[in-house]
Amino acid sequence: MVTDRPASVKELSAYAHRAGWTANQAGFVRSAGVAWLRLVGLPSTVVCRYVEWIAQRPGRAVPVAVLVKALTLTTPGGWALDNILAPAAHAAAWVLL
Repeated sequence: MVTDRPASVKELSAYAHRAGWTANQAGFVRSAGVAWLRLVGLPSTVVCRYVEWIAQRPGRAVPVAVLVKALTLTTPGGWALDNILAPAAHAAAWVLL
């Protein structure tokens, strides 16, 4: 995991559409796998890769943290924090922890 490069989005898509994880190239199981890729796999991959990219360098993380803090001090930012981000974080923590 540490030494291998992560699969690209193109490779993830190719795996879902054509790889041998199921014997059938069509059908319910393949369609369910492709749907999972589209609804869960790709969105979570994109979000996690952006978080990883930001967290790799303090020069990226500090400005993002300052921007997020500044946005939460505005009325729309405070509303988004209270009504979108906090419930999502609580749900993720409940599921993952």
